[in-house]
Amino acid sequence: MMTGRKKQAIAAAIVLAVALGWYACAKIRYQLELPLYQMASCLRLYIRECHAFPQSRDDLIQKGYLKIDKSDGQESYSVRFDLVEAITRKTTDKAVSTTWYEIDFSSFTLRYGAPVDTLFLKEGVLYQKSDGKPVLLFNGPRKWLLSGTYSRLSAELYREMELRLWTIQYDPEKYTLKQGVNSYIRRTHLEDGTEIGIIELKDGSSAKYWFRSHHLGDGNGRTWFVMSDGQECYMAGCFCCEVILPEEQPMSLDELREFIRVHNGIKP
Repeated sequence: MMTGRKKQAIAAAIVLAVALGWYACAKIRYQLELPLYQMASCLRLYIRECHAFPQSRDDLIQKGYLKIDKSDGQESYSVRFDLVEAITRKTTDKAVSTTWYEIDFSSFTLRYGAPVDTLFLKEGVLYQKSDGKPVLLFNGPRKWLLSGTYSRLSAELYREMELRLWTIQYDPEKYTLKQGVNSYIRRTHLEDGTEIGIIELKDGSSAKYWFRSHHLGDGNGRTWFVMSDGQECYMAGCFCCEVILPEEQPMSLDELREFIRVHNGIKP
C-alpha cells in the first residue's frame, strides 16, 4: 500500500516534470519567435523615423534598415533593430540599443507601402477596409505555428503608423479646441469621429491625445497620449464615448501615466 509520503513524492515529481516540460516549450517558442521580433523591431524603427510603412526592399536598404552581403557568391541579409526590444518583447518610446543582426530576410513577406487609412483595427486584429478580411503587415517563417504572433505584431505596427499619422497630420495644437467634460481638457473631433485634444495638468505640463471610441468599430476603443516630456503612452478601452478623466485635475504627468496604467484594457 502506498504511503502518504510516497504519494507526495510522486505528486511532486509530476509537478516538476510538467513545469520542466512547460519551460522547455516556452524556451523553444521564444527562440522560434526571435526572428519575428527582430523583424518587427526593424519595421517599428522605420515607421518611427520615416512615418510610414516601407515602400520596398530597396527603400529599406537606402534608408539604412537593411544590408545585403554578397560575399562568397551568396546573398545574406542583416536588419537594424532594437536589441532590448527584441529580447524583452516590450516596446519603448525610443530605441535603447540598436544593432545589426543577420536574419533570413528573404523568407519574410512584407506588405510594402501599406497605407494606414486602408486598414482598421478591431479586437486586436488588423483588417482591410475594402473587403473586411484580416491582413498582416508582415509574414514569414513558421507562419502557421506562429500566426497569432504575426497578427499581434502587425496590430502593434499599425498602431505605430496610426500614431505617426495623427501626430503629424492631426496635431491638436493646430485645431480650434473647446472645453471637454473636464475643465482641464480641450478637444475637438475629426471627420472620422476621432477625438483629439490636450490635457492640462496642475504643474503646467500637458498631454496631447487621440481617442477612437469603441462605437467606431475599434474593439474596446483606444487612446494614444503624447506627453509634454516626449513619452508616448497607449491605452486600450476605458473611455466609452468621450475622454473623461477624474474630476480632480491630475497634478503631474506621472499621475496621468498611473491612471493610464491602471485603466489600460478595461472595457468601457
